[in-house]
Amino acid sequence: MAEVRAFLTATLRHCEGDRYALHSWVAMPNHVHVLASLHPDARLEVEVGAWKSVSARGINRHLGRRGTLWQEDYFDRLVRDARHFANCVRYIRRNPEKARLRPGEYELWESELAREIEERSPLE
Repeated sequence: MAEVRAFLTATLRHCEGDRYALHSWVAMPNHVHVLASLHPDARLEVEVGAWKSVSARGINRHLGRRGTLWQEDYFDRLVRDARHFANCVRYIRRNPEKARLRPGEYELWESELAREIEERSPLE
């Protein structure tokens, strides 16, 4: 649902540039993938916690419901180099297709840096 994705994407973009740099994300009906670089003073668990808390409040309010929206934990990965970064961009880009989603059922965004690195990097 586009309105629900809008709460999430607005939340992701809220501190972008101050606490982290967003490179790529996809918001799908039942999960999200985000590729970001944290600024030195930011902590991953704090940023992810804020994304989940703020977006859950907005989404639950919009849907007229209460309770848990996101799973308690999250999965993170340390990106080692440009090739790994490009593979992460490709994984995020391909995820809706793997889930057999149609356009309009997800939202994908990529930064210029993500597109440039992905284009220059060989497939793995």
